[in-house]
Amino acid sequence: MTDRTTEVNDTVTTHTPGPWRWVMQASGIGEASEYDSDTPALVSVHGPMVCWFGNDGQYYPTEGIPPGVADMALMAAAPDLLFALGGLIREHNHSGLRDSPWMTVARAAIARATQP
Repeated sequence: MTDRTTEVNDTVTTHTPGPWRWVMQASGIGEASEYDSDTPALVSVHGPMVCWFGNDGQYYPTEGIPPGVADMALMAAAPDLLFALGGLIREHNHSGLRDSPWMTVARAAIARATQP
């Protein structure tokens, strides 16, 4: 990674580091067998679980229902999208160009993704 890439990454990565990927059966993930299930888990390639959709036999009726394919793709791409958007904003800030309404939208999206 370049120094510039590291600088951008440091400004936007307070979340579980990416890339993220889906494991279609959560069995064997985590510290305990509490994750034994046929529902998918979103995990970081660095190890930590990002989220798990549970087991509808153990939880509320709406839990244990995996997301749709399009939602799964978007969730898995989230760290990469956040990183890329942060880089584009930093480049724009150094370019001297005027802001467009899209830059306002981009900054708001980063704030929404990085502020609890």
